[in-house]
Amino acid sequence: MVNIHLSAEDLARVRFAFSTLWEAVASYRALRRPEKYPLHLPWIREAREALAGADLGPLEALVMMGGYPDFLTPPPTTPLPDFAAEVEHLLQTPHELVAQDIRNVLESWPQAVTPAVREGFEPYLRDPRGSLERLADTLHFYWERTLAHHWPRLRILLEADVMYRARIFALEGPEKLFNELHPALRYQNRTLQIVKHGWDAEIDLSGRGLLLIPSVFADHTLMFEPPWQETLQYGARGTAGLWCPEPPPAAEALEKLLGHNRARLLKYLVTPSTTRELAYLFDVSPSAISQHLGWLRETGLVATQRHGKNVFYKLSPIGESLLEAYGELETPLALVI
Repeated sequence: MVNIHLSAEDLARVRFAFSTLWEAVASYRALRRPEKYPLHLPWIREAREALAGADLGPLEALVMMGGYPDFLTPPPTTPLPDFAAEVEHLLQTPHELVAQDIRNVLESWPQAVTPAVREGFEPYLRDPRGSLERLADTLHFYWERTLAHHWPRLRILLEADVMYRARIFALEGPEKLFNELHPALRYQNRTLQIVKHGWDAEIDLSGRGLLLIPSVFADHTLMFEPPWQETLQYGARGTAGLWCPEPPPAAEALEKLLGHNRARLLKYLVTPSTTRELAYLFDVSPSAISQHLGWLRETGLVATQRHGKNVFYKLSPIGESLLEAYGELETPLALVI
């Protein structure tokens, strides 16, 4: 059990961000262990084809034992992430900190330290500068091949999650916020309890606050070793429908209110989508989908957000409230692995 003690000052300094680099690392772990990430199998098949024959050794060396050194995912310094900037930040990691994080991993999971793990870590201890540069090149290659073209959609989903969580925090307080993040988390009496098998720790934030990072690919991850900002990564809402092969059914009462197609469309839009994606999913023409989306937008149930040439439709706060009132908001959203 990990207990994180939050003072009034810490609660005032809780902040949200998301990270392209954290997302890349979490996605690579899903790629390596597809049996643990069944919801992402469509993306995993696509990514494996795109990476066929590629050498990802510098990245593989850091994640092959399950846990990975903290320097691989430094806490984001801005709520508006840019992959190139985050990798550049990674490159600036002090070399002594690279070695310290490597040793922390080796000491924390001695039962998982195989000869292959030691061999993979050795370059980071022997030549941290060159190893970081090779890692940066590998990360850029991996990102461009597997995630860059999906990022606009993922970003909107993560932004929607941050807006939802921030609203919950502001209106209903930390207990409601933390207790909804993951079944392994529980908040009471200004203490956030995290069930982590094999981990026992008492963490006093001492006014530093807590950084919360939603993720499409991660379940929940905790970073608390100095000198890093204490950070909790959690699964974002809407992830379960991200690669959904067909629209989820809607409750009969909701269908009576909105009609069959609009009810199913509204429920699917917990995952931001374009008109073309929705037309393909529902097997109708783009013009038919546009008519339904226009009606839902006029009634305030959905909103739009533009990224480049693409316009994404997503639930508005009113749409979220409607689904929640009919008990339809949480069912397609939970990703617990």
